[in-house]
Amino acid sequence: MDNLLNNFSIEDMEKIFKASSMAAEGHKYQKLLGSGIASASHPMSVGIILARIGASPDVVIAGLLHHILRGTIVSPYEIRAQFGQSVLDIIKECSAGSESSNWEDRKINRIRVLKEASPEAWLVTCADKVHSASSMLAEYKIQGENLWKHYERGRDKQKWYYESIVEALEKGKECYPLLYTRLEDIVRSLFPD
Repeated sequence: MDNLLNNFSIEDMEKIFKASSMAAEGHKYQKLLGSGIASASHPMSVGIILARIGASPDVVIAGLLHHILRGTIVSPYEIRAQFGQSVLDIIKECSAGSESSNWEDRKINRIRVLKEASPEAWLVTCADKVHSASSMLAEYKIQGENLWKHYERGRDKQKWYYESIVEALEKGKECYPLLYTRLEDIVRSLFPD
């Protein structure tokens, strides 16, 4: 972790810590599907992945807050006031296409939006899916097929969604090929057939 700290100024680190606190507070009563682990662990992991690959402070902050506008009381105005318009724009782009209440429509819209995503939203989404898919894979190794009972849609729909995400993110893989390749490998391991 010490090496990560060297990549950012003191001002950047203060903003990153503030974003971490906001994510922890905003998600404190939520649990991850499948494992029951506190939801705040997910954005923290996404932020760490982004910091480790050398993403900009705004991208790391957006990664920490990528779910904060869904299911919490944090408003876009608070994000803009504390972290700036650039961070808010990345978060909004990462949430674009998620307005529908129907699972399939949300996922189809999300995939469509990802195909034209900015490099910043691509990075946050790729890190998000690396962590989500690796968590699913770890839980699958424990629970086996019972894992899919925890999801709104079963294994086949999850397989379709994650494989579609990998395909949608392909155009940005030149920027961070190792992150993209990691996602591909995890999804292949999770859905080998």
